[in-house]
Amino acid sequence: MKKAQLAVETLLIYGLAILIVMLAIGALFATGFLDFGSFIGDTCKMRSKELTCAKHYVNANGNDAIIQIEVENMAGNNLYIKSINYTGSGDSEGLIDDEDCYETYAGDGLLVVNGDKKLLEVTGCGDLSALEGKKVSAEIKIVYGEVGSAITPVIYGDLRATVGG
Repeated sequence: MKKAQLAVETLLIYGLAILIVMLAIGALFATGFLDFGSFIGDTCKMRSKELTCAKHYVNANGNDAIIQIEVENMAGNNLYIKSINYTGSGDSEGLIDDEDCYETYAGDGLLVVNGDKKLLEVTGCGDLSALEGKKVSAEIKIVYGEVGSAITPVIYGDLRATVGG
């Protein structure tokens, strides 16, 4: 009987120790002391084959953040980009100024020749200065059209980037 009691007590002690360690890690994560997001690399992915994200950069720029992405036209024909906007997602929801973080291109839009790249820069994305060196996440929405077509499809994408200074 003593061996069984010793085994149960050992399991109980180890179980309690593991529970305390897990609670401590959870508390550190909840207070922001541990940031597991810093281990995840920067990414920019479009949910489409027509446009791909070649490069990206987020600059805090004081209290008027700038988000830049370089898109590559892989559609097989020339495209006009009509507008682009960013909406904060995940942990960054509400941090990016959704109302001002967009750009609309005049006329037919910004021409992107098949196979070429274009830099799309949006200013006025809010105050990200407190997040310099940390990650932000945003959903990208690009409205575009093919040359010679009146249809204006929408492409969505995801951006996760470290805020620069």
